[in-house]
Amino acid sequence: MGYVNDWLNSTTRPNLVRRDFVGVDYVELTVDKNTSSNWSYTFTVSEKDGASPKSDLGTWVISKQNWNSRGTIIPQIEEAYDNALTSIGGTVEVEESDITTTVREETVGGITITMTRTENSFDIRGGDDKVFYTVQDTSPGTSSTVFDTQEEAEERFDYKVQFYTPRPQTSTVYEAEHRGVNIRFQDTNMPDGTDFINETTNQSMDSVFLTGEITEEFTIGSEVSFRDEYGLQEFGTITGDEESDMVILEGYIDARLDGREDPNAPGEQYGLLPIYSWGWYRDNNEDPNCPFSDVYLENVYTVSETNGRILGLTDDDFIAQGFESGLVQLKVKDGYRVRLKVMTQNRGFLEDNIPDLETVGMDFETYNNTEAKLFGQSTNYTDTEKVKIDLFGGDELEINIDGISGSPEVKKFYITQNGNQITSGGGAKINDETFLAVIEVERYEPQQNGGGGNADTTTTSTGNAIPILIGGALILTILYMVLARGGEE
Repeated sequence: MGYVNDWLNSTTRPNLVRRDFVGVDYVELTVDKNTSSNWSYTFTVSEKDGASPKSDLGTWVISKQNWNSRGTIIPQIEEAYDNALTSIGGTVEVEESDITTTVREETVGGITITMTRTENSFDIRGGDDKVFYTVQDTSPGTSSTVFDTQEEAEERFDYKVQFYTPRPQTSTVYEAEHRGVNIRFQDTNMPDGTDFINETTNQSMDSVFLTGEITEEFTIGSEVSFRDEYGLQEFGTITGDEESDMVILEGYIDARLDGREDPNAPGEQYGLLPIYSWGWYRDNNEDPNCPFSDVYLENVYTVSETNGRILGLTDDDFIAQGFESGLVQLKVKDGYRVRLKVMTQNRGFLEDNIPDLETVGMDFETYNNTEAKLFGQSTNYTDTEKVKIDLFGGDELEINIDGISGSPEVKKFYITQNGNQITSGGGAKINDETFLAVIEVERYEPQQNGGGGNADTTTTSTGNAIPILIGGALILTILYMVLARGGEE
């Protein structure tokens, strides 16, 4: 019934705990309290039956010394009281005690783990609220554990679930090495031999593990990629197939250890190459699209609206502003052919200083009045001439407008073709405004033999700048118009 325990938990604790009448007869439970430092409570069950005087049926003491034994003493007191009440014809109300319910139950690895809650218990383990929790399992040799709170019991239950849950086992099924990196294919299975499946991804936990120069793990289904300074490189998906995965992983390892060249850099092109500005040729000798190993430019300018493609060499007789005259030195790389267009206002100079002009040059022309009228020009340009000349690997062109001395030493007028000098031996100075344009660049395949020939059979290819059209007279038109304006820079 729990009335003794209720009295102990009460703040008033009266001397009379309980009295039950049956007619004039009765049974009562009283307490004699000792409230000293060594406190004690003496419980007495008494009975008044008929004409007989009241008699004591038993006495029990719950004290400071035996407090932890109260769970055994209380049932004795209440049993004596209930028996006395029954003897005088009274009815004992039976209160259900030790009500146990299952809170959680789980079976893992063949072991069943159970957590129960026991209410209205007179067991000392129930404490003041008569409630306690028990966690137990079916593993042989284990015992149950009692907890005051559900939180403690839950923690123990979860621990047991984790403890008895079967652990996956990992074994190496294939192993290889590439450039100091150990490649180990691992198979991860449950004790029953089935694949260990990740609950989050629902994928097998089989994997490939790299150690050594690179330490990394790839599970089945992983995308293998590597991001470097130039962007993302993708190598493929790990499938668990050792042969195909090794190809992917070796490519990945090579990329990590070696790096790569800039994929955005100009490629190794052959045949006709793009045409760039003179400034680009001067600053990019190492670029495979540059045909010149040496470019020296001094006192020069590029003609407007030509994207830097037409180079003007100043003559201080023509531009009387205190500038020194122009200097140019060019040398062609081996394996390249460069077609240059040379134009000068010193008419007759090219014919006089290139003895075999018709053989080594192409499209030699002098300016005529018909062309001047075509472009609405009234100035007389009959003293202008131009020619196309092909230069090959190792060939050079040097122009020193006024033949001045300096460093580096630039020859007055010097051109070689196929290694042979095609200009006059003495080398006269031009001493007049002169223009140069690269109109075609060709790079030979390594097995090809470049050089020779002056057939004008190709057209110009353009690169990342605005095209120059050479098939017509556009380049000459620009040049003539520039000359008419007095040499615009």
